[in-house]
Amino acid sequence: MEQHEDDGKVENITKMQKERADAWKDRVDRYFHFLETKYGFCVTGVDVSSVWTTTVIYKNECAVVFVDRQVEFERVEVSFNRVSSSRQEYLLDNLLRIRSLDADILKGEFSFFAALDEQLVERRQRYHKRESESMLVPERARSEYQFITSDIDHFCQTFLDDNYAEFCCRMMMTLCQQHTKVIANMDYIYYNLWTYGIIHALCLVNSLFEAEDARIYYPYISESFLARFSQLDAEEIQRTSEQIRELLGMSLSSSEWCCS
Repeated sequence: MEQHEDDGKVENITKMQKERADAWKDRVDRYFHFLETKYGFCVTGVDVSSVWTTTVIYKNECAVVFVDRQVEFERVEVSFNRVSSSRQEYLLDNLLRIRSLDADILKGEFSFFAALDEQLVERRQRYHKRESESMLVPERARSEYQFITSDIDHFCQTFLDDNYAEFCCRMMMTLCQQHTKVIANMDYIYYNLWTYGIIHALCLVNSLFEAEDARIYYPYISESFLARFSQLDAEEIQRTSEQIRELLGMSLSSSEWCCS
């Protein structure tokens, strides 16, 4: 009897996964069908192994394109890989920033990937640098430093740049060294709030939210995007940002925290 019940549960899960896969494949096809008609791609599968992410996979003779629906962050990510390489995926955002305008990656023009590979090496080096830096942090605040700087690096390298990542992590280092008790006594449920509070504080004193034509410049993010991506209340982020700025003595005239 128990065996039949288990079989039923597995069958229901499999059915739900198939429905999720079919629904996402149909939705993606509306926007990515040109990959098949223009570039010779075909859908080789839909990955539903994670409850958080559903991925449609396109492939042709030289490239693979992954279209992810991320439930946790309520966003879609498009990444890319060369068929001949290991599964090192490159976010479309990063490809667009670095590629030459006449290079068509979908047809196998990969010369600019050398620059992306250099970026990956730099990021691995930065990871080891953060590990070394954590030894300069009082031991009782070290885990907070490691957790928050890891999230800062990920966000800044995706949506801002490496310069903002360095400044934000320097802010966290200073907070840990000068206000150890505040950081060490922080409940882990506030780690994300402090991550985005630090990012908000640095963006604010660098007038990143204020430029009238900010969207034509890089890097750029809005306050609303920061709240939406982090899934935190915008006012809570602002309050935490204000607390951080007070602790560090940050203002619009603070040359120490100027990223330009």
